[in-house]
Amino acid sequence: MRRRWRIEERSTHHLIATIVVGVVLEIVLAAFAIRRDVLFKLFSAATLMPAIIYLVTVVLYVVERRKLPAGKGVNLGAWEWPVIIVSLVWLAFELSILRDASFKGPWIYLGVM
Repeated sequence: MRRRWRIEERSTHHLIATIVVGVVLEIVLAAFAIRRDVLFKLFSAATLMPAIIYLVTVVLYVVERRKLPAGKGVNLGAWEWPVIIVSLVWLAFELSILRDASFKGPWIYLGVM
């Protein structure tokens, strides 16, 4: 019985952590099942967050790319600016879709974060 709660060497999955995360997720979903508008705001904020993180990453790359050490990482060569421009256009499009009035709450939530 004691062995069940140890970290398994092959997969490094921890049984207690898996159970706790599953229980917490079920509690959150059960709590939000009563008020579906709150659940929509939660999922909307979870949709906005990766887009904002990607936007910050692209902008920081554009600003700081000359300070990066040469020869380390990926070198796009002549494709650097086309990739940056397409990324910024895509992010502008994605974030403009998510500017609908129904996303006002998630935007406020992310602004506070």
